[in-house]
Amino acid sequence: MEKLLIVNNITQKRGATSFYENISFYIMEKSINQLVDIDESNMLKIISGQSNFQSGGIFLNGLNVFEASLVKKISYVLDLNKLPEKMVLQNYLSYCGKLKSITKKESEEKLVELIRYFEIDDLLFVKIFKLSKIQKFKITLLIAMLNNPEIILLDLDSDNFSHDEINIVTKSIHQLNESGTAFIIRILKDEESKKQFKINFSKTIYLNKENGDEG
Repeated sequence: MEKLLIVNNITQKRGATSFYENISFYIMEKSINQLVDIDESNMLKIISGQSNFQSGGIFLNGLNVFEASLVKKISYVLDLNKLPEKMVLQNYLSYCGKLKSITKKESEEKLVELIRYFEIDDLLFVKIFKLSKIQKFKITLLIAMLNNPEIILLDLDSDNFSHDEINIVTKSIHQLNESGTAFIIRILKDEESKKQFKINFSKTIYLNKENGDEG
């Protein structure tokens, strides 16, 4: 198995505040990785291009993610609590397809495939505010998969789900991983919350201000 993503000596500062100094780690292809970081972590936003950094580099398959326009191969899953509540689901999915830098035909074909995969055909004409949390989670995963990413970045909060729903979340992650998608997952809350998700992590990446320690 090859190294898929390499985060190399990332430093991020804002004014006199230093968030990360020379952070380095890597993940392997087709792996599921747990990221342990400070509560207000934005490492996932850095990797996905949503947050700037001062020095260092991020490489996907050996190529600079940003220079080679490969950032679209990395999908950061949307916050299920921030979906547009008043929109009809079908309209929202069509809108998201247009934003994914793929052709209209590719978008429509991929949407049909993913709607069937996530078994949400019966929800298409429902307004988003009427959906359950687990249904919204499936929607966010579907959107993340629209551009066939190699890596999915995901924040998980056990407070969003019941015990049975947590099992569905775990199953969804494992199924997508079995099809070849790698994951970097940050589980919010305390250690007890982390134990609720029975995810088969390939490894855990421990971040602090000055390095990236891997376990």
